[in-house]
Amino acid sequence: HGDRGLRAPWSGAGGIPPAHRSAACPGTPSRRCGGARWRWIAVLLLGASDKSGGMPSRSRHRRKGDLGSAMMRALVQRVSSASVAVDGEVVGSIGLGLCAFVGVTHEDGPDHADRLAGRLAGLRIMDDADGVMNLSVADVGGSILVVSQFTLYGDTSKGRRPTWSAAAQPEHAEPLIQRLADALKEGGIEVAMGRFRADMVVDLRNEGPATLMLEV
Repeated sequence: HGDRGLRAPWSGAGGIPPAHRSAACPGTPSRRCGGARWRWIAVLLLGASDKSGGMPSRSRHRRKGDLGSAMMRALVQRVSSASVAVDGEVVGSIGLGLCAFVGVTHEDGPDHADRLAGRLAGLRIMDDADGVMNLSVADVGGSILVVSQFTLYGDTSKGRRPTWSAAAQPEHAEPLIQRLADALKEGGIEVAMGRFRADMVVDLRNEGPATLMLEV
């Protein structure tokens, strides 16, 4: 796009910020400002700097999905039926709808749960009359089975055995899973749940198959 979009208000003075011009020659940099000038050019090109005025921090440009970022996750499957059992007893079951395996990380809060509820309710992966994924679970009167799943934060980057350090402790995660379920119910969607801190067996019929990862 050329350099038009990069011109600063002081560009008429050689592109040097006023604070760094030499008193003897306002249009030239002082001896100490050579590095600062290039830093400002980098800031203009990259669009942001850290609070200290230095180069932009890599932490501000984390990709979505990085384990270090705070995002509540849901692995969502479109199902014709799904159920979850504990010790041989079915504790939750649905017909047509979504099975959502939900994980919580340390920095997640109530806002994350509320946003995820909205995403699940409005996710358009149910078939319309033409067999096209164009409708939400709310549109088709479907249900959602919510199953807590800390293993969504398993990290295998340093070996074959996953580590779970990015997963929130149960005391933090359980209230947020419940808030998610409550928000879905308040939106008029029938919700079934697994049992927190239990060994669960999940049976489901994935239609399509259709599986997506949501992060909020």
